[in-house]
Amino acid sequence: MNERDDFWDISKLVPKKKKPVSPFVTKQQIKEVNISGDASNNSEDRSIGISVPSALPDRNSFEYQGGATLIKRVSIVKFVDKYDFYGSFRKAALLYYDVRGKKCEFAPFFSYMPQYSQLNQAQKNYYFYWRDEVRRGNYLKSDYPYIYLYIYEILNLPDKIEPNRGIELLVDLWKAYGKEFPNLNSQLSLWIQDYCLMYDLACPIAKLEDMIGDVIRSTDFIEFYISDLNHISFEFTEALLSHLSYYDWRRGKYAGGESRRVYKKHLLGAMHLLLSNLIYDGKLFSSGEGLSKISRPSFSGSLCTHSVKARLEIEYQSIKTIEAVREAITEALRYTENRLRALLSVKSRLAVKNIPNEYKNIIDSYFDDAFSKIQQKRKQEAKPEYEKLYDGEREELSFINADEIERLSWTSTERLVEDIDDEEFEDTAPPHKEEAKTLSEVPNNAPKADRADGITDNHILYLKALLSCDSGLKKQAISSSGELEEGLIDKINELFSDEIGDIVIETSGENSEIIEDYREDVIEWIERTVK
Repeated sequence: MNERDDFWDISKLVPKKKKPVSPFVTKQQIKEVNISGDASNNSEDRSIGISVPSALPDRNSFEYQGGATLIKRVSIVKFVDKYDFYGSFRKAALLYYDVRGKKCEFAPFFSYMPQYSQLNQAQKNYYFYWRDEVRRGNYLKSDYPYIYLYIYEILNLPDKIEPNRGIELLVDLWKAYGKEFPNLNSQLSLWIQDYCLMYDLACPIAKLEDMIGDVIRSTDFIEFYISDLNHISFEFTEALLSHLSYYDWRRGKYAGGESRRVYKKHLLGAMHLLLSNLIYDGKLFSSGEGLSKISRPSFSGSLCTHSVKARLEIEYQSIKTIEAVREAITEALRYTENRLRALLSVKSRLAVKNIPNEYKNIIDSYFDDAFSKIQQKRKQEAKPEYEKLYDGEREELSFINADEIERLSWTSTERLVEDIDDEEFEDTAPPHKEEAKTLSEVPNNAPKADRADGITDNHILYLKALLSCDSGLKKQAISSSGELEEGLIDKINELFSDEIGDIVIETSGENSEIIEDYREDVIEWIERTVK
């Protein structure tokens, strides 16, 4: 009868409230669970009576002004969530932090997201032994999950591993295992950025200088790695030029083969001096242009508790939007190569426009200093006594004087062989034996002759029109070709890029003209082509 009366008990029909879920760990908490055996036999699912403090300050967000050249401001916004994802990993990491290992055999281990609970006893033994050795600077054989597990420890325990020490460990792991495990490059390039930004650390550029090329190629946020430019090496200079210049000197016609070593030493040497001076004076990125902002969660893709992770909001100066700087560095790089080509007796030159005088003077000072030292070294070399009898008055090395001596020598040669057939002499004379040529020496009606593929009489006629500034002749060449003027220009520039390593026609709006430095090269090419 009582059971029938219970039917009318309304309290049983009312839905019960769900038990509220506690927010994730932000303050010190202590949870005690009985454990047995060695601590190394416990997993993340087991705990111990330890304090688990928040790794970040109690306030929800804070910011600081970037002290580096390109990073202007960084805001750290803590996550406000009901759940502490991967909180159990941080507890386990605190538990295992002081566990010491003993020497043992390597135990293979594979996991996409390694955690302590996935390790069997042999793997745990090897991990703690390997970790002890890494802490001492000895990098033993490893599988990549062991490396990632230790990285996760460093990221999750900033209160146990001081950030200044943590960044050293992260960089050393990258340097030790990056070549063997290339996936580390893209992930550590990101996590090291975030680690430094989270704890207001300077970019460890000095420790990364021997691999800076790989570092910069691995990151989408290059401004971080070039933000602190007080330390700049040759390797850094080469990597920086690939982002600051539109011109890639490594693909140049004369930068390969036997000249490669000279190019790398002196071209990078001059640009290294230039960039160092501009950085020291604060002039490289002083315009204030190109300010950009990015917002992203820290340590993306890692196993990292929310009590450590945060959202990073970064205000920085993007080098990709500072056009004036990139244009000036491009001109400086081309000017430097021209100086180097002169030293290598390469006749052709790259077109250089509007290079700042300050840049030019710094580059000139490098070459003047570098090659005066070579001359001084040669003078100090011991010489046989009899050679001193032939010594005359000596002057400093001058390429202008050298060109004059060569010109006079060819003048003398012409006088001595004037009875020799002209055609035979043509084959032996250098390309520049005649100092000046005029357009009048080049015939206007060019018969067909052997020439580069795609080059026609109309291309030659167009070049003659530009040389003589004859607009009527230029219209005739374009009309006869049956193609647009841009097509003629592209084909001619393509030809001369192969011939002399640079274009010879520049366009400005609707106007086009021969670059003055290459005027004689064009005339000589027409003479050789029109037989």
